[in-house]
Amino acid sequence: MLFLTVFAGFSKHLHTNKSAEPGRSVYQRRLDDSDAVYFTPANFKITADGKTDVSAALQQAIAEVKTKHNFGILFIPEGKYLISKTIFIPQAVRLIGYGKTRPEIILAKNSPGYQTPDSTDKGKAKYMFWFVSSLSKPGEAVHDAGAGTFYSAMSNVNLKIEDGNPYAVALRAHFAQHSFIAHADINAGNGKAGLFDVGNAMEDVRFFGGQYGIYTTKPSPGWQFMMVDTYF
Repeated sequence: MLFLTVFAGFSKHLHTNKSAEPGRSVYQRRLDDSDAVYFTPANFKITADGKTDVSAALQQAIAEVKTKHNFGILFIPEGKYLISKTIFIPQAVRLIGYGKTRPEIILAKNSPGYQTPDSTDKGKAKYMFWFVSSLSKPGEAVHDAGAGTFYSAMSNVNLKIEDGNPYAVALRAHFAQHSFIAHADINAGNGKAGLFDVGNAMEDVRFFGGQYGIYTTKPSPGWQFMMVDTYF
C-alpha cells in the first residue's frame, strides 16, 4: 500500500523538463536475429497506422516466439499499433521495439471489459499486457507470472490508454529474475494505472496520467524491486 499512496501523489504532482520531450528510441535500427520473430506487415498482414486492430496478430506473434524455441524475442518496428483486449506475454518472451522512434501500442477507446472493475481480479482491473508463466488454453484460468517466471521483458515500446477505459492498466508484471520493463513512456490517460504488480527491475520508464502510476503487492519472489531512472 505504500507504493500505491506514494506513486499516486507523484503521478499527479511531479513535473520535469524530461516529461515534455518524447522518450528516445535506444534501438534505432533493425537488429538481425535469425531466431527472432518480427512483427511486420509482411509476416502478419498488419497495418501499423494506429487505426487497425492488431490484437489477434500480436498475440499470434507472441505465441509463435514461445512455440519456436520456448523463449525468444518479438521485434516490433516503429509505428502505431491498436489493440482492444489483453495481450499475454509468457515466460522468457521479450518484446523489443526498434526504429527512429519507439513503436507505440494503443488501447482503443471504449475497449470491451475496461469500463468496470473485475471483482475476481487481484488488481480489480483489466490489463493491456499481462506477463504470465505460460499461455492458457481456451477456457483455462490465466497463469499469472510468479517467482519462477524468468527472462520476460518489454523494452523500447511506448504504451497509451485511450479514453473510455477507466479500469485499464497498461501492464501487469509480477515476474522474477532477469525480467524487466525498460525504455518506455506509459500514458495511462484516464485509465486506472500504468502498472500493477512489480518484479525484479524497471529502468527508464515514465508514467503519465492515470489514477496511479504504480500500485502493487510485494514482488513475487518476496524480495526487493529495483526502480532506476523513472519519472512520474
